[in-house]
Amino acid sequence: MTYVAEITEPKYRGILSALGSTCVITGVFIQFIMGSFMDWRTIAALSSAFPIICIIALCFVPESPTWLIREHRFREAVKSLQWLRGWVPEYMIEAEFNRLYEELITQPALEEAVENHGEKPSKWTNRFRMFRKRSFLVPFILVTFTFFTGHFSGKTPLQTYAVQV
Repeated sequence: MTYVAEITEPKYRGILSALGSTCVITGVFIQFIMGSFMDWRTIAALSSAFPIICIIALCFVPESPTWLIREHRFREAVKSLQWLRGWVPEYMIEAEFNRLYEELITQPALEEAVENHGEKPSKWTNRFRMFRKRSFLVPFILVTFTFFTGHFSGKTPLQTYAVQV
């Protein structure tokens, strides 16, 4: 899901991020239906083909431009963006690359300079700075609450024994 969010254009990001859990639910539903007609070994063999195909396909997909920019591999980030946008010329992705560069390199450097007032932060301060920011805390608390509620409401046993129920 992180990769999908990093590589998609902003206008498609929401729908593609939502499709992940929809596909998982649909896959479980299809397996339950197949369980009515086939032996479990056959279903397991058929289901094992999908991860194998995905792993092979992932070998041909480039790294995320966001990750490449964070690693200061700018030339590779440009090539990755070109590939992900359909082998477009460099000038067509220049604005998007500049926006990513601004968000990932320029703004954090400016924020760090303002926060530290020109002082070099310690290794530990630098490492844990993100955990104090609201942009981290709010999503973290929401996701933690959602997982806690989902798993302690009986979701896992219900999925396990859904056929019998």
